Amino acid sequence: MNTLLQPLSTVDLLDIDVQGVELEILEVAAAEVDRKVKRVHIGTHSRAIEEGLRSLFARLGWQCLTSFECSSSAKTEWGTISFQDGVQSWLNPMHSVKPVDEVAVLSRKLEASRQEAARLWAELQKTRRTHFVLASLGSRLVDKATRARDRFAPTGTRRRKVFDLSAREN
Repeated sequence: MNTLLQPLSTVDLLDIDVQGVELEILEVAAAEVDRKVKRVHIGTHSRAIEEGLRSLFARLGWQCLTSFECSSSAKTEWGTISFQDGVQSWLNPMHSVKPVDEVAVLSRKLEASRQEAARLWAELQKTRRTHFVLASLGSRLVDKATRARDRFAPTGTRRRKVFDLSAREN
């Protein structure tokens, strides 16, 4: 996706339906998509992918125009439709029709990203509690590792980006 977008200055519509790898492709190209694409329309193939896409675009601060889950029926303005594949459409606020107040848009995007990060953190904490007894050795080790990572590779630093990238590869 980065290679396809690289020579283009802006893209009006990115329509993507790649049989189950939508999230992987868009996560890798998120920065380029956010910079160049005005609107994204996605055919989805699982609830996990749909949730991941909602999280990704929430972190980017995009506006969800439509979201219909796969294997569902929904009332639409055209009547009830049964969806085999899911459908999501997203709008990039940096490319709106109205003149853009870039600082205001970036502030909204930052706030949306913070809200999604807080939601994901709460979900992680909830999952951790179900897997570890709070005072267990595993829980203490995870807490110490998290503190060490934050001390040696603070969020937003180049070192943290390298750390996160190497952790994803393993």
